[in-house]
Amino acid sequence: MRDLSEIRDEIDGIDRGIVELFEERLRLVTQVAEYKIANSRQVLDRGRELSKLTALEELAGTDFSRKSIRELFEQ
Repeated sequence: MRDLSEIRDEIDGIDRGIVELFEERLRLVTQVAEYKIANSRQVLDRGRELSKLTALEELAGTDFSRKSIRELFEQ
């Protein structure tokens, strides 16, 4: 059995990676919004948003993960 501190260190590393990737995603989403505003396009595309959420949910391995993924990306 692995040591608890080793497992927690691994979780901390994953958490740092998630935060970095999430912030990178937010920067890109901001660029999309700026592009749409500059080109007089509607910023919110509900159809695309729902399609993207469904695609992300399908990547998850369990029902719990699917629900969590949807909650994360709806934010």
